[in-house]
Amino acid sequence: MRFRRALCVSVCVAAVAACENIVTFEGDLETVAPTVRSDATPPSLGFGTAQTPSRNANLLTFALSAVENSPETASARYLRDAAEAQVKEDVARFRPQGSLTIEQIYTDQEILESSNPSFAGNKSSFETLEATLRFEQTIIDVPAVAEIARSRAELEARTADVLRTQQDVLSTVLTRFLDSSEALERVKLARAEVRYFQQLNAAEQRRVNEGDLRASERGATVSELARARSDLAIAQADYDIRVGALCRMAPAAACPQPGAISLSRALPRPAPLSAEERNAIASGPEIAVLDAGLKSALREVDRARTGTYPTLSAYIEGARRDRGGSLFDGSSLTETVNTGIVLDWQFLQGGRVRAASERELNEAYALSAQREGQVRARMGELEAAVDGLDALWRNDIALATVQNARARALGASRSELNAGTGTDVDVSRAQLEVVRASVLRSTTRRTYLSAMVARHHATGRLDQEMVDLIRKFANNF
Repeated sequence: MRFRRALCVSVCVAAVAACENIVTFEGDLETVAPTVRSDATPPSLGFGTAQTPSRNANLLTFALSAVENSPETASARYLRDAAEAQVKEDVARFRPQGSLTIEQIYTDQEILESSNPSFAGNKSSFETLEATLRFEQTIIDVPAVAEIARSRAELEARTADVLRTQQDVLSTVLTRFLDSSEALERVKLARAEVRYFQQLNAAEQRRVNEGDLRASERGATVSELARARSDLAIAQADYDIRVGALCRMAPAAACPQPGAISLSRALPRPAPLSAEERNAIASGPEIAVLDAGLKSALREVDRARTGTYPTLSAYIEGARRDRGGSLFDGSSLTETVNTGIVLDWQFLQGGRVRAASERELNEAYALSAQREGQVRARMGELEAAVDGLDALWRNDIALATVQNARARALGASRSELNAGTGTDVDVSRAQLEVVRASVLRSTTRRTYLSAMVARHHATGRLDQEMVDLIRKFANNF
């Protein structure tokens, strides 16, 4: 008997000693963090080195890959799945609960003093084995019902956040693609300036050699040439940086190379702001997240208010007790079945429930005010974007006239060169002005397309059609 007891104690001590990484509140969490992470490793998101941009890559395929595999989208999905699991956990409280308890007791009994002299100094040892099987069913628990409603509202918020995150990532892809196109336009302008100042520098050098120009008068041209070359290097580096940032958004997909903004396609005329778009602001992904968060906060209020409601549950349990004999009585084997109903009512909590209700209610008021502010801000941004779209569309038409005038001037310069009345420098200067006019128009078009992306993003309507539109206009090499 004593040997079995000593063996049991030894096993327990050895088990405790073998636990080297016991997680406690006082322990260093950084020490146990690697173990916890190894036990719950999330699926790989496929991050890696960005691919080299290619003209044959498809922007839509790349954008879908970026949306699907971005860390932001993955985080939003995990939080949604966690909220869904929370709902299941809360609902499980109303399902039957079962427990099994087995207790083995070793008793050493020694009578130190007794009025009966025959018992004095006697010792006895015996075992008691007790097993209890209990099933419990919750019947009424209003706070738990309020908690389920809060969990479901939180699930709605997390689901809406997934859609919002997808729209945000798609907007970022299109914006970076257009920004790369704008950087390419600056590269084109810098190259045109370098070409012009190179020709002007060569022409002035010939004049110096011929004695028509003093060497000191070439300082401005030389400095402008150096400045143009520096601008070209900076513009090329900026283009490479922007393209690299774009390609890193979806390392697993072929990265499309952004081209210059097309000037031959007609921009779609912007439609006026419709009532449908205004309504879409209030139901867009960003506002939907706030709406679901507000709903969750209101359910928190319900849960706090029901803190004093009673709970009612029923149970049935069976117990079997095998007790060894002692000095005073013999051994026994008993079986017991208990059924009962439990009413738990915490009717007095010192004002804690009222204070919790006020706290949750004020947090709900804060979310409501935040939602109203977001709706107003997004509506103002949408109206400004629509007004800007109309102005940019008209400006594009005006700049097309300027571009055509510059093109005609370039044709006239070439005709004069052929007739012997013009110079190569005149033609190069006219070419530079054509490039400047085209770059200015391209910048206007890029701003127009960015405003369209912002308009669709504000209403949660970024889709394949918008991606195709960007691809058509920013694919001119």
